[in-house]
Amino acid sequence: MKLPEKLVIAGFSWGMIGSLLFYLSPMSWPTYESMLLCPWCAYIDFFRPVPWTVWLRIGSITGLLAGLALAVLGAGIGFLVQWIRKQQTQT
Repeated sequence: MKLPEKLVIAGFSWGMIGSLLFYLSPMSWPTYESMLLCPWCAYIDFFRPVPWTVWLRIGSITGLLAGLALAVLGAGIGFLVQWIRKQQTQT
């Protein structure tokens, strides 16, 4: 497995899992609204209690978007590092 593939998998996993843990953790967990897991996730308040499926939907959509963004970023960085290494070995 090459570096870009590893970074794509790591980026998508961190984006998806971090967002789901951010929105679906109970208040007693240390991952509850932790900015270490999901620095781009926004705090959302509702006036009345909502079912957990609403939080699942918010976490899934945010996680998918964040995962895709981090996967693209990881692929770009991976291909750039590969290209730089290739240039250094040719000289």
